[in-house]
Amino acid sequence: MAIPREPHVVVLVPDGVGYRNFVLGRLWQSLPGPITILHSLNEADLDRCHLKAEIDSGRIRFKRLPPFRETPLVRCLREAKSLSQLYRHDQDDAGTEQLARLKARGGLKSRALIATARMLANLGHRNPGRFDAPLRRAVARSESTYQMTQWLKREKPSVVFCTHQRASAALPAMTAARALGIPTATFIFSWDNLPKGRMPIEADRYLVWGSSMARQMARYFPNLGPAAVVEVGTPQFEPYLDQNRFQSRTDFCSELELDQDRPIVCFSGDDTATSPKDPTFLRDLAKGLADAGCHLPSDQQPQILFRRAPVDLSDRYDAVLRDFPQIKQAPPRWLMSTEGVGGDWQGILPTKADVDHLVNLVRHSDLVVNLGSTMAMDFALFDKPAVFLNYEPDGPTDPSWNTAAAYRLPHFRTVHAIQPVHWANSAQELGRVVLECLNQPQALSEQRRRWIDAICKRPLDQASERCAQALIALGIDHAQ
Repeated sequence: MAIPREPHVVVLVPDGVGYRNFVLGRLWQSLPGPITILHSLNEADLDRCHLKAEIDSGRIRFKRLPPFRETPLVRCLREAKSLSQLYRHDQDDAGTEQLARLKARGGLKSRALIATARMLANLGHRNPGRFDAPLRRAVARSESTYQMTQWLKREKPSVVFCTHQRASAALPAMTAARALGIPTATFIFSWDNLPKGRMPIEADRYLVWGSSMARQMARYFPNLGPAAVVEVGTPQFEPYLDQNRFQSRTDFCSELELDQDRPIVCFSGDDTATSPKDPTFLRDLAKGLADAGCHLPSDQQPQILFRRAPVDLSDRYDAVLRDFPQIKQAPPRWLMSTEGVGGDWQGILPTKADVDHLVNLVRHSDLVVNLGSTMAMDFALFDKPAVFLNYEPDGPTDPSWNTAAAYRLPHFRTVHAIQPVHWANSAQELGRVVLECLNQPQALSEQRRRWIDAICKRPLDQASERCAQALIALGIDHAQ
């Protein structure tokens, strides 16, 4: 078979995170041949996000994915596949705690389905690939898979690349491609996904952030050979290194009604499931800074800038924002899909404006406070401190959630080993810890650098190029 000079790469983008990292990123600039972006948006949403305009190129086409609704069998097998990993690594990876956090939601049928998936996972967890073939067969019977099979037969792409390994919407296209013998790859989108058992997508290549994630792949999926895993970095950090996105501090602060001469403390919220007590933490921060900073001159008192998670469209912060009107807000500039549902990453849409805004928020804030969020890593790119909240806040308790259990999850092992963040171990000390970070921002500078090195392949600004090289190499290997 001849090696294609300009491979046709199909980029499968099932959710907003994939749009941000790969459509609004630089991947398409590094791929030499024709590109088809398989997406879940309607034309109105594509226009609202200006996604086509951002990558205006005659060699790029957009095609909408056929609708896919999971049958009870598909969902049960997908859940069992993910849960089986947690059972398999129960003792050494806090599997019991993770399973407790995965509460069954919905009506009686949904709860019964999850209970069945748990039972199957517990019975079959000793075999890492036990649920792959049954899930593949169940997905193959869907109309969506049939439509994707026919389209892929006509197009004959060199590679199909899924930008997010845990999205169920990607299953039909990836299943069809593998059945046709088309090379497939997927990207592990977050540093915490592998220990949480989030791998419904099968592929020939798995693109990971760095050596730490590569070791996790070998451990969690021993049936995969080393050639199946490629370290590429992550494109989500590339915008921070692009000076063309930088805004002056004067303009940034003016836009958000901040005092450019005073320190800025960013509180970054998480989604409602990951960090349900974030409103209480934000209240503690406002109280703590008011108390700890009361002796400071007015021009040195820190100001709080709050950014919620893009997927969090709830009203849960309303009370604390009313009680502390001095908290400034930096709302994410994502758009709600005309067909989406709030609280779902597949129902919200990124914009270039938000990517640029987040770059400048991190660049001009002095530190970040949150519950173990990846945003600490974003700030570390600018060598800025992060404070992790490490206490149980006041209020009703939730038996399926607590702060201590969150930090026992395995992706925090590098954090505990390297100690690149500061810890606030009580609401009473939170304000003091933040002021100490502001006074000595370089205290953990070396640890932050080591943390980035441990998690993400360098150079950080070449992740898209390495992704493209891995996809091209996959197509060439298959053609040979």
